[in-house]
Amino acid sequence: MLNRYIMSLADKLKNIIKVQEETKSGLPDLVNELQEQHRVDYGAGFEEIYAWEKIDVKSIRRINENVEKEEVVTKVDLAIPHCPMSKPIEDSIFDDSLTSSLHLLEPIHVLNLSASALKALNEHGKYTIKDLLDTDDGDWIHMKGMGQSHIDEIKTKLREKIASQEMKQDGIDAVSLLKVIVGDQDRVKLTTLLSSYHLTELFPLTVQEKPQFRKLNTNDKKRLAKEVIANLQIPIKQQFFDEAIKHYSNNWLLPWCHERMGLVKQKDIEWRWLTCCLDKKNDEQIFKFLSDVYLGGQPVFCNILKKVDEEIYCTTTKLFKDYEAVIEKVESYFYNRNSEYSLNELIIFCEKEWVRNWDNLPLKWVEKVLRVSPKYCIRKDYRGELMISLA
Repeated sequence: MLNRYIMSLADKLKNIIKVQEETKSGLPDLVNELQEQHRVDYGAGFEEIYAWEKIDVKSIRRINENVEKEEVVTKVDLAIPHCPMSKPIEDSIFDDSLTSSLHLLEPIHVLNLSASALKALNEHGKYTIKDLLDTDDGDWIHMKGMGQSHIDEIKTKLREKIASQEMKQDGIDAVSLLKVIVGDQDRVKLTTLLSSYHLTELFPLTVQEKPQFRKLNTNDKKRLAKEVIANLQIPIKQQFFDEAIKHYSNNWLLPWCHERMGLVKQKDIEWRWLTCCLDKKNDEQIFKFLSDVYLGGQPVFCNILKKVDEEIYCTTTKLFKDYEAVIEKVESYFYNRNSEYSLNELIIFCEKEWVRNWDNLPLKWVEKVLRVSPKYCIRKDYRGELMISLA
């Protein structure tokens, strides 16, 4: 009886083990079947479309691009963040007409882009208008953090910028020069400096920045203004300013001075300079600002022309020496401060002495020196003859 009971238990145990083995062997197939069914239900025939989600964007290359070509990584000089002049200035920038190319060096901040677009551009080494124009349409898509709305915003602002620039005539573009030099500075800090020159309208504050500026007291404004001046006086910005003034002078000022024998009064030079400027409203204040920052308040052309006398400038060293020679010779005739001569006679007297010493200066040049020099006074007498005396 006991043996029969034990045998029945053994048969039941074998059946249980057999069922477990069959279940265990069939479990993977059941799992695979369920996964396949879930994939079909989720894909609904769009498996190839959903496969795009797994593609690595970095592995995408242009059709004609060599696969073995190494990816070029642009190194950005972080010493001057967001500075369009973080590398030495190339001479090619100042070829032909600076007016047509200077606006290309303006920082992207002048476009008043959104903060997210500005951040994305800076992360990809795009600091100037030229950097944006040199970027192909296909390159925008592969920039991390750059959405379609950002791309549309950038292109719209660029079109507006180019359209406004094309309307400008050829001349001295002081506004673009100012934007290139100061455009990368913090707007709130920059406003503390430009407010005294009435130039804040060129760099308007955003809605978020206006409360920050209003909270500043007088001492804070002075401190921030000094910080901006220190940032502007770095060598690379000083070099850029000097090169720009040199270019403008060579194209607009020096030829005009040569037509006037290379000897011109300061007030006439300033008139000529402002006449060639494109923005009659702000240019005088802009150059006053740049003069205070880089030249200690001297005229912007002081390093281009040579000062020979009080408010008198000449173009070359030779003219400087000739001017001194004329003044020295003429002064010898005014041993008496009350002396007065006919202008023509005095010029002839001086000419005779130069001829004896084998020196010769053009009569027109001598007359020009006497007319512009602040040392002498020229008037007409009752006969209408020009008379000269000490001032």
